[in-house]
Amino acid sequence: MGTLSENVNKDRDGGYYAVKGFLYQFDMTIKTILLNPSQDVLFEQLQDISYENFIIQVKHKESQTYAHSKIRKPIVQLLDLHKEDESKKYRLHCYFKNTVSHKKNLSIKELNDILSVEKSNYTAQQKAKFLKCFELYYTEDFITQFDEVISLIESSYSLKDRQEAILHHAMIRSHLLQLSINKDKLQRMINKSNLDSYVIKARKLFFDSGYASYLGREKYERYLKKMYFTVDLNLLNLERLFIVDIYEDLHFSIIAKIMSKIIRKYKRLSKSPPPIFYLRKLSRERTNHFKQLVYDNGDKFNDGTFFDGDRFRIEKFKDDNDCLFKIINEKNLEEVLSANYINEIYHFYLSDYLEIDGAKDRITNIHLEDISQILNII
Repeated sequence: MGTLSENVNKDRDGGYYAVKGFLYQFDMTIKTILLNPSQDVLFEQLQDISYENFIIQVKHKESQTYAHSKIRKPIVQLLDLHKEDESKKYRLHCYFKNTVSHKKNLSIKELNDILSVEKSNYTAQQKAKFLKCFELYYTEDFITQFDEVISLIESSYSLKDRQEAILHHAMIRSHLLQLSINKDKLQRMINKSNLDSYVIKARKLFFDSGYASYLGREKYERYLKKMYFTVDLNLLNLERLFIVDIYEDLHFSIIAKIMSKIIRKYKRLSKSPPPIFYLRKLSRERTNHFKQLVYDNGDKFNDGTFFDGDRFRIEKFKDDNDCLFKIINEKNLEEVLSANYINEIYHFYLSDYLEIDGAKDRITNIHLEDISQILNII
């Protein structure tokens, strides 16, 4: 039976190897994505990994020696899937501490030896057909595969060194974990193009937050002000959209100060039109409440409607410059951008920024620790 401490240690060891096996599978998924850039790669669905015409099971058993019984269950699972769909190709990737990396083509006898008591559950014809579209791979150990994946990431994203590739690996593996726990199985899928978009976004978030930490808050604010918001008297006559991430409990007075600072800088009579605001992440109820306060204060704004509940009218919104500012919501954002008259877009974000198709050359994403920092950089 063993002592209590022995049982606890066994549980700990089991958990360690289970997590390591999970990470091993993720690394194999990353490798599959990078080596098959045109394919959608599905994972944590019917089987561990599938893409194109392949269905793959992954078993990492670094603390165990090989025995037929240890690959029986995954092979039975693949055999059962083959009975349902003979058009697919099936693979088992497995690692044991006493195996070396190689591909193995099984004979009928070897398959029967692995199946043991379950061999009678399948006809000779079913087993013969299965072996024609089945491949058994004894794979490399955890570290060898990890090194291979790091090299692939380094070359795929033209990174300067291994350390940078390891940082990217951590970001990618974290992203796959988030996808894998999604209840909707259709979301457990990725391809190289999707991964590239995520890497670009994650790299920017990592760089911006790291740059802010490196410089310190005041220096970072001065850097942003000089880089993006220092203009001379000859302010260009451009339509500007300001997307501001507003957390729900931010006081209306702070929102008003932020908007006033932007309006004073960019609204110039007969020269520069009123700025457009999208208060991202602020609820519709609080946005409407804020607009009521502005209206009661006697300030004129344009939200593209004539009355509460009216539809958004792009022609009213676009051509009216006789107001202090314009304001839109998420629902109207696409229509405003589709009208293709916005020249500059600034997005002040705290945790995640918008990727707007067709506007990448017009948008500047600016990471802040606190949205009130806008008051120091405009």
